[in-house]
Amino acid sequence: MHKIKPFLALFLLPVSLAFCQSSGKKFVAIAKSTNYEDLRKPNVIKISPLHLFDNQFQLTGEFFKKSDYKSSFVVSGNFIYADNDRVSDQGFALDLQRRIYPRSFSSDSTPFYRNSAGGFYLGLGMQLGYNEYRDKSISRIVNKQGYPYDYFSEKLNVHTQNKWAQPYVVLGYQVIVWDALYIDFFVGGGLKMNFVSKSAPDASLNMDDYYTDPDIASRYYKGIIPKAGITMGVGF
Repeated sequence: MHKIKPFLALFLLPVSLAFCQSSGKKFVAIAKSTNYEDLRKPNVIKISPLHLFDNQFQLTGEFFKKSDYKSSFVVSGNFIYADNDRVSDQGFALDLQRRIYPRSFSSDSTPFYRNSAGGFYLGLGMQLGYNEYRDKSISRIVNKQGYPYDYFSEKLNVHTQNKWAQPYVVLGYQVIVWDALYIDFFVGGGLKMNFVSKSAPDASLNMDDYYTDPDIASRYYKGIIPKAGITMGVGF
């Protein structure tokens, strides 16, 4: 429940800003032949509400040249933080992406593309990141000396340090409503090259016994990773 409130707040913020920026204008219908140039914005700031469920806050900026809206440069910053009874999860990531809009921003596009100020795009990107992760549920069974039947569970402070590079490709679709609210959907994938080191205060522990079978959602996973999401924000 504690994650729902910030999710709603982040959802309502760009919606409210875009609605105010529209200055009470009527929603632009698809069939309306509005001049496309009036709807284009050279800068867009977006957030990703879904990242909140992965202990992250993502802020994205997309920047177009005013003279050429057929491509854009996208920069995203991911801030990772969680510290609870289950995990300690802290780090950051920088995401750089180049997008190409094949026909969305051309002057001879159909009215649908002109009015939505968006459309399909192809994105090529690279994500670089660093993260320190600890699973607090890791433990071992210990036998008290002299008491052969007296066992107890001991928590272990074993954590990973992850440095990764992930080139990727995405195919997306971006639309705009109220002349300013951008909604961006995308799917794709990439190759995550993760350089993982493990450590613990107890030097007697064998690090090869821990974090050996990561699932695809783990910070210390390496290999092919699908990529999908939705971002929303305000153009100006």
